[in-house]
Amino acid sequence: MDYATFRTELKEHLNRRDCTDSRADSFVDKAFLRINRVLDHNVREAIHFYTVAENNGESAIPLPLDAGKKIIEVSVDNVPVEVYPDRLGMQNAYLGYTRRGKGILFNQALPLGTQVTVLYWRNFGRPPLLTETNDLLKEMNPLVLYATLAEAGMFFAHDRTAEWSGTFDRLLLEAISEYQDRELSGYGGSMVVQAPTAGSTDY
Repeated sequence: MDYATFRTELKEHLNRRDCTDSRADSFVDKAFLRINRVLDHNVREAIHFYTVAENNGESAIPLPLDAGKKIIEVSVDNVPVEVYPDRLGMQNAYLGYTRRGKGILFNQALPLGTQVTVLYWRNFGRPPLLTETNDLLKEMNPLVLYATLAEAGMFFAHDRTAEWSGTFDRLLLEAISEYQDRELSGYGGSMVVQAPTAGSTDY
């Protein structure tokens, strides 16, 4: 589903003449911020590749702009490295990394040409173009829809706000449970949900 279709669906469920496109976009932005804070699911996995380009080596590399709350794995020349304790006495004991702000900091300088691979959880946002989408809209459309309806409902003091918020909470728990099952078994089924009904009246 592209973003234009998603926004149309959202506005149909809200059924309000005063919900402009720009206002709907603001609700979607808030919904993505909320989902980024609370969603633990492999749909967020992404890979970042970085090659050391400095002749004297580098001990700090930038993370991509969409890097979220979790770094899953860091590999240096295809060898996984661990987080190192942030203590001066251990900085040279073995190669390790820690997260610092918007980047990764290694306890040793990596030589020129070193390939760093970062597996991380990305943050999602509203697609910049109406014709675009993202993996969250494609794979968990109902979760995004109900998160957005809950945000809009609070703004408009809508009588279905509690219902929408409750449905979002349920879908979130289902998604997290699916992720945990997948981590344990290596397999997870798809999330099947019921679409909302456009039962509210116009204002």
